[in-house]
Parts: sequence; C-alpha cells; structure tokens
Amino acid sequence: MSIEFTSIENRRAYRAIVDRICDAILRGDLQKGDRLPSEREIAAQSGLSRTSVREALKVLNDAGMVRMKTGGGGGTEIVSGSIPTDLLGQAIELSRRRLLQFCETRNLLELSAASLAAARATPEQVKALETVVARMKKLVSESPEDRQAYTSIDVDFHRLLMQCAHNDVLLETYTPILRQILQISDMVDVSEFHAYGLPSMQRFLKAVKNRNPVEARLAIDAHIQPLAVFFERSFEEQR
Repeated sequence: MSIEFTSIENRRAYRAIVDRICDAILRGDLQKGDRLPSEREIAAQSGLSRTSVREALKVLNDAGMVRMKTGGGGGTEIVSGSIPTDLLGQAIELSRRRLLQFCETRNLLELSAASLAAARATPEQVKALETVVARMKKLVSESPEDRQAYTSIDVDFHRLLMQCAHNDVLLETYTPILRQILQISDMVDVSEFHAYGLPSMQRFLKAVKNRNPVEARLAIDAHIQPLAVFFERSFEEQR
C-alpha cells in the first residue's frame, strides 16, 4: 500500500500529516509493514517544511505507530495499525445531539455498505473477514477486558466492511466519521460490546458468504445500533 501527500495548508502544519496518516490507516491504504515516503518527499508533496514533517513522524513514533530508522536502508515503517485516541484529532462536542448525529450518519453509511458488500465482496475479502471474526472470537474467550485489542479488531472489521462495498467515495466519506466515533468509544465499558459484537460479526460474515444483502444489513444494524444507546446513557451519567 502507499499514500501520496497532496498539498496541505500551512496553518495545520505537522498535525495535518498526523491526521492524514491516521486516516490512511483507518481506510486500509497503509498497513503494518508499509513504508512512508521520505521526509523530503512528504515535504515536497504536502508543501510543508521538513521540520513539520519530522515533528509529525516523531509524534507517530512516540505513539508506537511507526518506527524511524536512520542511515542507509533507513526510513519510516508502519509498525502498528492501532491508533491512540489522542491522535485522532480534537475531541468533538460531547453533546447528546452531536453524539446521535454521528451515530446516525455512520449507520446510514454502514447499512448501505453492507448491502453492497454482500454482492461485491471478493473471495479474498471473505477470507479476511473470516480471519477478523476468528480474532474477535479468540479475544472474547481469552482477554475480554482488553479494550485496545477489541478496538483494533473492530476497526479492522468495519474497514473490511467498507472495502467490500468497492465504493471509494463511500469509504472516503466514512473515514472521518469513524475517526470521531473512535474518539468517544472510550465512554463505553468494553464488556458491554461483547453481548452483540461477536454474534453480529458472525451473522454478517454468514450473510456475505450467502450473498444475502438483506441479512447483511440486518447484521450490521445489530452491530452498530447499540452503540448509540450506550453513548446516550454515558452522556447522561456524566451530567
């Protein structure tokens, strides 16, 4: 995979590079083991100074997402697909109305993607879904309280869902929504996810294998609807 850094406004400086790399990881454009362009190339593509580029890479390095090597054969390698919450951008307004609007928008996009995925998923993508569901099953059995692992697997699942739709515009529209949802998911006790997370993922996988768009939509609806209830309850508890 690769990423190209088109021109970035100077007012956002290094933060814009961090955001772009995080979004590329969420979309699946960048994966563990991929290498970023050189500092010089990123600076030339983005229009930012090498100082800003270096600062962005240091932030990602300190977060454990990339590894920077110097000297011959050096460069910057993606070493983790897990994005710390504090790197996802500024926290959104934690209002009840705002939370529900993000959930509504996400639901509309994912339900549409689910129908398309059931019709368009390739055999390789079905196998990838099987792997993600197996990882979640193992996690629930062995380490059900591991929030970081749960979030990482869940992001992989939703990324695959959108990729299976084979609609680039849908994926690009969805990525910033997912970024905001992830910022507020820490409000929810991870143990509550297990009641619906794995069963609905297994149901979706079966629907995709059977090429059943209606069942795929129902499975994703069961996977994402409870989150709005959890968010609303968490908001009320914090008031």
